Amino acid sequence: MAWLTSLGASQVSAFRFTSPAEGTRVEAGSTVTVRVDPEGVGILIGVMFVAGGGTMETNMGTDFVVLPPYTWSFAIPKHYLGPVNVTAAGRVLGQKTGTAPMAELNLVADLPSFITLKSLRVRDDQRMEFIRVSRTRTLYVYGQFSDGIERQVSSSALGTTYQSTDATIATVDSEGMIAAKSVGKTTITVKNGSAQLKVEVHVLPPKVSPSTGP
Repeated sequence: MAWLTSLGASQVSAFRFTSPAEGTRVEAGSTVTVRVDPEGVGILIGVMFVAGGGTMETNMGTDFVVLPPYTWSFAIPKHYLGPVNVTAAGRVLGQKTGTAPMAELNLVADLPSFITLKSLRVRDDQRMEFIRVSRTRTLYVYGQFSDGIERQVSSSALGTTYQSTDATIATVDSEGMIAAKSVGKTTITVKNGSAQLKVEVHVLPPKVSPSTGP
């Protein structure tokens, strides 16, 4: 077994993240170090780590670590706020069938208290919305912060709220999805802390398909 040890292989049984704790809040722009401590399912020859924002839309890096202790460091982008997902997959020597040992860790990227939100904006093409009846549209909201960095803050988890002045014309859910109900005009108010903006929504009649005739 000495040659396996020299390659970073170890005997393993449980496969889990031991640090940081599940749900830990980490600062945007910081470097996070995670650790997996495995014990007893075979001879582990390495661990593949992957980190990303939420549903992995924001890639924060990957690496294959072959030597214990199985730790890995990755950087949270300065512009990113919200859920951070880290996965680890162990590679077991000689395993050809069955499921590889895997673990998942969920963190939350937040800002230090001295950085404050100054103002909000929506995506440039959403300053005024035109939606046909029965269609939906999701607002993308960005915040300008005191450190000079703009960050997406559309999620309700980041403190953003949405309200329609006339829900008979169009409703809006907690994540900014507008649903057009009837022809007319309404206003969506977007708030986060003391910052707010308004989006004018015009609901148009359904699009009529041209008649093909008899």
